[in-house]
This record gives sequence, C-alpha cells and structure tokens, in this order.
Amino acid sequence: MTARTLDGQKIRDQIFAELSDEVRLLTAAGVRPGLAAVLVGENSASQLYVKSKIAACQQLGLSSALITPPATVTHPRSARGSSKT
Repeated sequence: MTARTLDGQKIRDQIFAELSDEVRLLTAAGVRPGLAAVLVGENSASQLYVKSKIAACQQLGLSSALITPPATVTHPRSARGSSKT
C-alpha cells in the first residue's frame, strides 16, 4: 500500500459544498437544520471546538445555539432555560 497525502482543506470544501446544497433544499422545504451545543465549565479546548462548529454552521447557513449552564449543574434537565448565544 502506498502512502497518500490528503488535502484536508480541499476535502472540507467538498463536504461543505455538498452540505450547502442539502441545507438549501431543506430550507426551501421549510426545515431549518441546525446544531445545539451544551458547554459546561471552562475547558478552553472544548470552547475552541464548539466555537469552530458554530462558525461552520454560520458558513453553511445552519442555525446554531450555544447553551452554557453554570459549571455547578448536576443534572442534564437543570440546563434547561440556561443562557443561549
């Protein structure tokens, strides 16, 4: 098996092009696809990851919501009604 170099940017662009078409079709049918992320605590790596996903949503025309309950939350239902950005 020979090694092959992958062009991540090119692959990302291809995937985004396909997704953009799907998002357009769904939106035309009255469906607004999106992503909701729940981020608990102050982990900088997690914050960066979620930030990049929200940016990707914006590029694709997807809705996005960031739910950030306090770090002291102890139960998933406690996150309901938390701040959204």
